Amino acid sequence: MKLLYSYSRLLRREFFRKAVITVKRYSWLSYVSAGIPLALFVLLFIVSTIHDRSVVYTIFYTLFIGAPISIVLSIIALRKRNEKNGFALVGLTFAVLLTVSILYVVILGTGMGET
Repeated sequence: MKLLYSYSRLLRREFFRKAVITVKRYSWLSYVSAGIPLALFVLLFIVSTIHDRSVVYTIFYTLFIGAPISIVLSIIALRKRNEKNGFALVGLTFAVLLTVSILYVVILGTGMGET
């Protein structure tokens, strides 16, 4: 009886030694890939209240540079295997919305969107 008990304990110990349980967590990349597009989206709507042209130009340059960077970071975060995808998916969604919004503002600025 004691031999059977020790054998089952040995099997359990070996099973737990071989079984690798990975816990998926959010890393800094997930937070950054969700935070950048949200911050840029807020900047996009702040532009209408600013009257200084140099600040508006700086914000638009930031938007044009930040949108592709946030898309790339979101895709990298989605491709990581040991990481949750929630924040990366939110970041990718907002980055695509930001890109479409910037394109719409550019089209309106050039006069092509007017009827």
